[in-house]
Amino acid sequence: MGWWAVDESDTTFVGPVALLVFLVLLFGLSQNYLKAPITKKLLNNAESEQMNQASKDILTNIAVVAALLASLNTAMLQIDPPAPLGFSADVEDASTYLDIQHTYAAACLISLILNISATLSCVADLTFLAPLSISETTNYLQRFPDTIGKHCITMIISTVMLLVSLALWVLLTYGLPMLIVTCVLICSSLITLFVQFKRSL
Repeated sequence: MGWWAVDESDTTFVGPVALLVFLVLLFGLSQNYLKAPITKKLLNNAESEQMNQASKDILTNIAVVAALLASLNTAMLQIDPPAPLGFSADVEDASTYLDIQHTYAAACLISLILNISATLSCVADLTFLAPLSISETTNYLQRFPDTIGKHCITMIISTVMLLVSLALWVLLTYGLPMLIVTCVLICSSLITLFVQFKRSL
């Protein structure tokens, strides 16, 4: 038994490695340039005396959503591997199908780890912010303006990976036509959410 999973395909690692490279680039760029502006935008409408409660409410919401997404990631990882429904993968496409299955698993795993990380780091920040006074909270957020933004970015990237895994599952199960429909729906939803989020800020 080969633990490297290359018995049927020599390229099973390509998809997961590509996702990791994309993750590192996206995470690095967003954490370096967006986390502080996001924190400022989210707390822009909060009065100084409400800063502590507003910060805790935002962190709590992020932790709850990340925990719920983590449970979905776990379920997607533990179900049986996707299998074609209504179409058949040709013999020459078997290795490609296996490669996509590994990429699907990698996307689920990346999303799961990011959601667990977001949940635990939000709990840590909530524990730290709880005893602070109003002035101490304001000073802390001025010293560390990325406090909320970094968690928001982590959850957003984990959601992107979740959507990638969903699209790959649809491809593996229902084929290319349903993948196109899924991608159109995902893109429409993301654009709508972005517009609503931008208006609310």
